[in-house]
Amino acid sequence: MTLSDNKKLIIANFDQAATSYDAYADVQKEIAATLRKIVREHLPLARDIVEIGCGTGLFTEHLHSLYPQAEIFATDISKNMVRECSHKFRANERLHYNICDGEFLFLPRQVDLIASNLAFQWFEYLHKSIRKLWPQTHSLAFTVFLEGSFSSWKAAYNDKEEGNVMHPLLSPYEFQDLCNSFDAKKKIVKFQTISRRHLCATDFLHTLREIGAQTPQPGRSPKNLRKVLNQFPNGIEINYEVGYGLLLR
Repeated sequence: MTLSDNKKLIIANFDQAATSYDAYADVQKEIAATLRKIVREHLPLARDIVEIGCGTGLFTEHLHSLYPQAEIFATDISKNMVRECSHKFRANERLHYNICDGEFLFLPRQVDLIASNLAFQWFEYLHKSIRKLWPQTHSLAFTVFLEGSFSSWKAAYNDKEEGNVMHPLLSPYEFQDLCNSFDAKKKIVKFQTISRRHLCATDFLHTLREIGAQTPQPGRSPKNLRKVLNQFPNGIEINYEVGYGLLLR
């Protein structure tokens, strides 16, 4: 498997942020907790679970709490993230770890649950990759950031005609259509808006770096960043539009 330059950059950024991630990932923690509630309500039992994009183990911990007897295979494309996750749960024999790209996951047998918290939006072939995952599991639980996120930051770029360099995201309608397209007996789709205020725009960018999420669109790079930063002398309100999906056979 040959990695694209974009995916190599994604890996490098997450590798670098592995030790700082937990201190800055409060939005990711909130989303993980909400996904836990959705899964708990609709999936009472899971014996074997594969997590894609485990990161430092924020959602891994929820999965183990919900299903303490399950065998959990936590995977991530970043070796340093896998290391941090494994250190957290090193005393637990039911948790297993692997460095792999979730877009190319092929399991020897079907599992009860494949779960992913905020990893799928980094896929290069989102629809195709999720469709390859679905036959490998009885249930699929996932979250993604949606179009409309970071609206104030994107608007500042557009006002300055610098162009938006953030990765493209699914619209809420596209997310709904994606979930509806699967042959699942039960489909749970939810949406949420989360807001965080930063004292300055530089603090927002610093947060992105400390969680490894600063990778721009392929072939793009920020231009005249100082002009954009100057538009927020009194701080910046950042919104996160979140899609939650749970598919059950």
